[in-house]
Amino acid sequence: ENFRLPHLPTFQDFKASSKCAEAPGVLEAAQMSFTEAMQASDKLIKEHTGRWAEQAQSLKRIIVANRLAIVQISRAIEADGGSKLKGKITATNAYHPHLVAVQIPKD
Repeated sequence: ENFRLPHLPTFQDFKASSKCAEAPGVLEAAQMSFTEAMQASDKLIKEHTGRWAEQAQSLKRIIVANRLAIVQISRAIEADGGSKLKGKITATNAYHPHLVAVQIPKD
């Protein structure tokens, strides 16, 4: 069975559909996800010792760094649309070999 769109999507269609993915909404959703991840890592740290606790602590460092980055990005967007962030955002795997933490240097 073939399904045909009433018309071929245009750039205007894309632009209209991408409104929901604007920065404040995406950052808020990311912040909520990191809050849930923080709760899960805290639970792991409390309930386990040894390697599990060490890995949970490593994850917690990544979560804290990324939550801080979200706050900094949100503030920069509110202040000037985020123009001062251009070229300053970096990602590092200093806390975990496979997961990255976003870093934004202080001005």
